[in-house]
Amino acid sequence: FLGQTIQARVQQAQALRKASVDANTHKQSAIMDVNADAVSNCVQDAQCCALIHGHTHRPAIHPLPSLEATRYVVGDWHPKHAKYLRWSATGFEMAEFC
Repeated sequence: FLGQTIQARVQQAQALRKASVDANTHKQSAIMDVNADAVSNCVQDAQCCALIHGHTHRPAIHPLPSLEATRYVVGDWHPKHAKYLRWSATGFEMAEFC
């Protein structure tokens, strides 16, 4: 791999990333996300109202009404942009910088 030109390596990396993204769009959310029972146990054990964790290929804000809590899934980071969780006067919100 290292014997290839940088351009060839970048092209190969981009192709692999695209294939990964394409494959993830067709996978069931059950294998792309966290276990619901584990989330419930974690929130109950910590007696918290917010659970924040790294990306699971399904970044979003997930209300957990039965637990009176919210799960925040932060997206992944790329060289030119990144998703993050920001606190504002209205609470947590998902944001992105480029």
